[in-house]
Amino acid sequence: MTTAHSIAPDDSSSSSAPRAWQPVDWLILLAVLFFAALLAANILAACYSRFVADDFILAVGARRRGPIVGAFWGYCHWTGRYFAGLLSLTVCSLTRDGRPGWYPALILLTWIACCFAAARARFGVLMSLLLATGVPAVTLLISPNVFESAYWVTGLSCYMGTVLGLSAFACFLLRLATPTGMIACCLLPIAIAGTTEPGALITPVIVLCALAAGSIRVRPAVPVLISCALSIALVAFAPGNHVRHGAAGVHPSLFDAALHGLFDMQLFLSNAATLAHPARTYTDILHWSGSGWALIALGALVMLASTLPSSVAISSRVTLAGLVCGQFAMWAPFFVCRYGTGRPAPSRSMIIADFALAVMAAIVGLYVGEYARKWSKAVVLMLASGAIVALAFAGPSVGANMARPRAMSQFATNWDRFDRRIRQGGPIDHIIVNPGDDGTEAVAWQLGAAQAYYGHR
Repeated sequence: MTTAHSIAPDDSSSSSAPRAWQPVDWLILLAVLFFAALLAANILAACYSRFVADDFILAVGARRRGPIVGAFWGYCHWTGRYFAGLLSLTVCSLTRDGRPGWYPALILLTWIACCFAAARARFGVLMSLLLATGVPAVTLLISPNVFESAYWVTGLSCYMGTVLGLSAFACFLLRLATPTGMIACCLLPIAIAGTTEPGALITPVIVLCALAAGSIRVRPAVPVLISCALSIALVAFAPGNHVRHGAAGVHPSLFDAALHGLFDMQLFLSNAATLAHPARTYTDILHWSGSGWALIALGALVMLASTLPSSVAISSRVTLAGLVCGQFAMWAPFFVCRYGTGRPAPSRSMIIADFALAVMAAIVGLYVGEYARKWSKAVVLMLASGAIVALAFAGPSVGANMARPRAMSQFATNWDRFDRRIRQGGPIDHIIVNPGDDGTEAVAWQLGAAQAYYGHR
């Protein structure tokens, strides 16, 4: 059995024997369990995933062409997101009944494991557990459209594919000196770029920021940067981009897209991390600012964990590089969407920016925690109280998070009812497209996709 002492951050080089646990250790452990409960709710909700919209089209394509040929066809005729297409087509070909709940659950579990492995390269077990549960939990807590970002097969392959890929990339980049790390860091940029265009832009910035922070050496970073450049070229010059870009009808310049991306990011931050969202009641303020409180709580808890004797400090150089990288990662989805479509980024893509926000909150907590070590116990106690209060203010968001399994269970029940009716020969005049839908929200092309999937045309 795992004991409290065995998961304490007792693996620092300065101490060979486990130290006695302090109240702060227990508070951090409780925080880990709290974040784990939030993640468990999302994993359970993900198990109720069903085919929706594009999933039907991809399932038909997988039948006709197979996943590999289908992904290549999509690359040539619709989008440069070749790896997301390959993932979605593979899942759709393996899921015969339209119930791919295993896929989003597996992606979420793998994401948590990658976050833990990345943190474990620099920190003790307890801090790594806090980061591996806190960052994903807060990301999903504050994300505005978790259904399309993390439960829907097509959206999951794109946006969670990018988030998972970036987490894995950071994990192996911290181990770049090893042969496995080098191979993975040269292959992952190609895969990440094939999930979303922002992923192609973020990976080289991560490498450059790691170089600036002194976390990796120049020589092994060169082939990784070459791989990043190749991945950008694969996405930028995808033949299908011209089709989709032409369908948008709007062609802003790079400068205009960058500027509008900054404005969109500013609006995103004002709605996601402050009290600036228009609200009429105090309850509304708590609800809309819940993400901001969750970020504050995460930063405070990481700061609190950094006060432990065996914690590892990060320098100002690493902190600055991390924050610059995080800012770029937040801006990239808004810029890409403005340039590609001339419109603001869809809510499902904001999980990438939310992930960057959560990572930045953790980085600030790690940095300030080095100074918090010198504070008195009374100040540390106030810090712990502040973290608890911040989580309390995030209560409405936490409640919405814990309600996701029930909402997804109801969605699956409604979807299954329509599915049985259709398979028994009923007409496809209604389908379920999202939680809360009673079968009346589907548009014509979604009905057509379902008809093709069920063989009604």
